[in-house]
Amino acid sequence: MRSVRRLALFTKPLINDYLQYLYEDTDLEIPNQIKIEDKEYIIIKDYWEKFPDSRLTQVLVNTGILPNAVGFWYYKEETTWLKEQKIYTESYLYYNT
Repeated sequence: MRSVRRLALFTKPLINDYLQYLYEDTDLEIPNQIKIEDKEYIIIKDYWEKFPDSRLTQVLVNTGILPNAVGFWYYKEETTWLKEQKIYTESYLYYNT
């Protein structure tokens, strides 16, 4: 099971950074300036708290923020992205609750 503690890292600006990464580094067809607002952020957080073992990409698709499209991006762990961006604390990445 993925660590529930990692959810606290994903603030609205960080989720927007992740969406920008998906726009720039994948072939996913999303608007260049896609940004979530407070309303979408609350929906995302509520969904993720109910299903904490979900990847961020699963949450974004299941809440209607992103289209359900084929691609490696859907299976990428957000913790891998956090490590690549050097925006993490090791304790958040352990697979426990």
